[in-house]
Amino acid sequence: MAMYEKLASIDVIGPAAEFMDAHGFGLVENGKIAPMNPWHHKIQTPWINAVAAPDRDCGRWLGVYFPVYGFIPRHCYHCFKIVVKPNTLDDLFKLHELQVKMGLPAKCGVERRPHGTHRGVYMGFWYCPRNEGLEGARKLHRTISLRVKDKLGIQTSVILKRACTEFEDSHGPSENWEYPEKLHLFEDLLDATWVMPYPPREERVEPTVLQVYIKRVWIDHGIRNRDLSAKDYIDSMRSFGITDTTFYHDNKVEIKTPPAFKAINMGGGSGAESVISGLSSD
Repeated sequence: MAMYEKLASIDVIGPAAEFMDAHGFGLVENGKIAPMNPWHHKIQTPWINAVAAPDRDCGRWLGVYFPVYGFIPRHCYHCFKIVVKPNTLDDLFKLHELQVKMGLPAKCGVERRPHGTHRGVYMGFWYCPRNEGLEGARKLHRTISLRVKDKLGIQTSVILKRACTEFEDSHGPSENWEYPEKLHLFEDLLDATWVMPYPPREERVEPTVLQVYIKRVWIDHGIRNRDLSAKDYIDSMRSFGITDTTFYHDNKVEIKTPPAFKAINMGGGSGAESVISGLSSD
């Protein structure tokens, strides 16, 4: 292997240079890559975590390794999650209550991404312990499915899937994934280079002030998607097609109208001049 290929095989900076500049990362002591600004909650998020998953480093794996270096991180092969699709905004709020009550790693919110295999208008996730494998995930799925269907209705979709949909979109069905042996050392190098400073797990749950904003986002999302249950969450419904429309073609409805305007010339600049002239003469 020539020098260039040898360098390319261990180059962490080259593929990440633009990403680092765009996302506020820089080089610090000992050649580590770290954020230049303190960790903070993302404001533009549609999700509320009930409990942050203790065995997930998704900011590193999905947020950096996958988009920058183009592979599925090894830890993600052991990730299983339970995906719930509430049918209404009201069901979403019920799901949030259930997740908080159960006290397991979970989040829920509204789905803003335009496409995907398991996406809906509203979404909820429970994160299965990675060290319990597929059988442990199936056991938890049975428990969660019973609780969800009891609270939201038997028609609610509750599935068990592997890792993130972004990986499926790029690498195909998850049962066919294989981790390349050559990536082990390179991923060790990434782990030693990228610093992802997070606060304690309990501090990663959105604070109340942010949850207030996110719940408003949920309601707005329900209105935009013509969810009739959104009527129960707002006093004055803005008209996005939910407000009852008055039909004029087959009803005798009395209406009030302003005085008729004078006809003006809309064909060119003289139209405005004629309006001004008319106003002056009145």
